[in-house]
Amino acid sequence: MAKKSKKLVSLIVLTVCIVAVLGMKVVVGMTKGKLSADAFTKVKGNKNAPLNITEFIDFQCPACAHGAMYLKEVMEKHPGLIRLTVKHFPLAMHQHGMLSAGYAECTVEQGKFWPYHDLILSRQNNWKQLEDPRPAFEQMGKELGLDLQAIQNCLEGMAVVKTIEQSKTEGQALNIRSTPTYFVNGKMFVGQKSLEQEITKYLEEHGD
Repeated sequence: MAKKSKKLVSLIVLTVCIVAVLGMKVVVGMTKGKLSADAFTKVKGNKNAPLNITEFIDFQCPACAHGAMYLKEVMEKHPGLIRLTVKHFPLAMHQHGMLSAGYAECTVEQGKFWPYHDLILSRQNNWKQLEDPRPAFEQMGKELGLDLQAIQNCLEGMAVVKTIEQSKTEGQALNIRSTPTYFVNGKMFVGQKSLEQEITKYLEEHGD
């Protein structure tokens, strides 16, 4: 019986591994040249909004901070206009790009992604030059009432790394080279200026 049990356990483990590998292949296949809708997105806004925007972001990128402020103002001024999705694209040139993405991603389970997103970007100048920005990230978490132990547990797991890497892989398949890069109803716009021109054009043509 013991030998049969061991064989059964081994079979289950092997099956799970095979399913996981096949699942990853399917996910990666989805990223080749088109935006994917998946469980790793961070979304806000009217689901029936006429402008569906997906942003690939690096939290240490100054242009991303300005772009986020602009989008927040537009969404407050024109409720219902935009459906915004954020995906990670930490750049190698930013030493805290991956870590900041990790902290932001780990707030999702506690339902605080957007408040943390706004806070970490608005205070970017306070932490981006620090040797170790973790105390600053944790302080922001405290201010938002986050469970810091849960954040730490999340950061120590592999799931958050896979989520961020998958998002970046998707961006690379879409030929993204810099941040922020936006897709407005599927059309790519690089940088806030081009995004602003597109939104202004829409408002002039359709009003709100």
